[in-house]
Amino acid sequence: MTDELIGVFEADGIHVGCDEAFQIGLCPSCRKKSNADLYAGHINKLHEHLSANGKKMYIWGDRLLSDEKTGYGMYESADNGTESAIDKISKDIIICDWHYENMPEYKSVDIFAENGFKILLSPWKDVGNAKKFIEYAAAHDTGCIDGILATTWC
Repeated sequence: MTDELIGVFEADGIHVGCDEAFQIGLCPSCRKKSNADLYAGHINKLHEHLSANGKKMYIWGDRLLSDEKTGYGMYESADNGTESAIDKISKDIIICDWHYENMPEYKSVDIFAENGFKILLSPWKDVGNAKKFIEYAAAHDTGCIDGILATTWC
């Protein structure tokens, strides 16, 4: 399906989602592996296919962040063990780092940069949040910010 979408839109890459992986590692076979290994395995399989065809891969970054370390909560970070997949996936995957509400700091920018990823900042409809997010990222950028991906859910 990714190949068909890339072909139809003549795209150089595709966003494959990979967020909201709340129900993972539940089947008997999957319980034998860590959630990080399951999650990273899925991402790496998609990445292998896309990169073999010269295409970029984009994912949402929330499942690669620790709820405990960031304090973001279950939607903007992981509390089910997928966060350590950050060390198991290819560093040429572009992370779409989304935050839709104001925060005192956006720790994810620093975490993704420290782990060697390129980032697309992904704010939503709150202009104040978008400005704060972008300003924080600009002040903390170490060459990892690739741009901004405008998102909408309405």
